[in-house]
Amino acid sequence: MFAARGSDHTCAVLYDEEAAVFREWADAHDVPVDGIRFVAGESQVTLPALPLEPPDVVFIDGGHVFPIPVIDWFYTVHLVQPGAMVFVDDLQLPAPRLVADYMESCAPVWECVRRTPKWGAYRLAMVPPPESIVNPPAGSSLYGGNGRFERLGRRLDARLHRWRRGR
Repeated sequence: MFAARGSDHTCAVLYDEEAAVFREWADAHDVPVDGIRFVAGESQVTLPALPLEPPDVVFIDGGHVFPIPVIDWFYTVHLVQPGAMVFVDDLQLPAPRLVADYMESCAPVWECVRRTPKWGAYRLAMVPPPESIVNPPAGSSLYGGNGRFERLGRRLDARLHRWRRGR
């Protein structure tokens, strides 16, 4: 879609082969890829090193295992300006849903434009002043009182303890 619209777009992919397959498809369908830049590698390595301009759109649909969607979000949305859109795909999975839940917990900074069981669209409504960004009190939930973040933390903590005992 970005290529067909002639957008300048940076696409992070895990393997060079993914970019090659897309280029072959685009060539076969006369879709120009002049404005598309592919960066191959793990996002925790490639995204911090990317020199990016503030994006108008961020589409998070990469690795689905925690913390990859959080890393993808962290290294892309710090550049967005008010009005920019962030799409998070695969909300039926815990790690991408965590990112969407977090953005919803940050209202009015992030405005939920649309959320389905599969994906969510969020608009940065405002840049909060740094002094307004605080951690929630201990024991509180980050999203609507249902404790998703708290439960995730407890599960991760339990797995870490089991892993340490099994070493």
